[in-house]
Amino acid sequence: MIVVAFDIGIKNLAWSSVSYSLDSSPLFSSSSVHQTITPEIEAEMIGKMNILNLDIFDATGNEETGMISIYRRIHDYMNHMEYVWGSADVFLIEQQMSTGKVYNVKALKVSQHILAYFMLRHPSKKVLEYSAGLKTSLFGVHLQQKKDRKKWSIEKVREMTVHDPVIQDYMDVFKKKDDVSDCILMTFVYVFQSMVRKKN
Repeated sequence: MIVVAFDIGIKNLAWSSVSYSLDSSPLFSSSSVHQTITPEIEAEMIGKMNILNLDIFDATGNEETGMISIYRRIHDYMNHMEYVWGSADVFLIEQQMSTGKVYNVKALKVSQHILAYFMLRHPSKKVLEYSAGLKTSLFGVHLQQKKDRKKWSIEKVREMTVHDPVIQDYMDVFKKKDDVSDCILMTFVYVFQSMVRKKN
């Protein structure tokens, strides 16, 4: 199973593609309140990851015109990366907060654009909005501060890939390691939940 996850941002739109072998029956604990993923559920291969800067508003500062430019850049990039998307089985798009006064209109628009792209181009594949909070809660981690969650995310992926120096070097290429780390963790959590449902 190949799972692609997107962490939505304007300056930092991150994604990763991770391949999992589900035939090895990884060991994990699902009996506790805070389900924990053990090293046995490590990915078979973290294939690709990237961060795209969408902050390309035109000189007029017109937000509507700027968003059209962003949509075009996303569309061109997504078409260019079809060699990756074509082999994927599942697409996870980070769910954006849109309740009360806490929301980011631009991020919401970008997430919906990517969601629509995959639904139109790959209608037979699974496309999901995925809660960002699942990647910490499933590990039993509850951190209030965003900076603490970012730090934890990076450290967790480093821990999970400790035996793969190639991937660790790959991660070091990115200035915003927390964004690609979030994507990788989203894929782990999705596969874990899928296995729990299958086992039950």
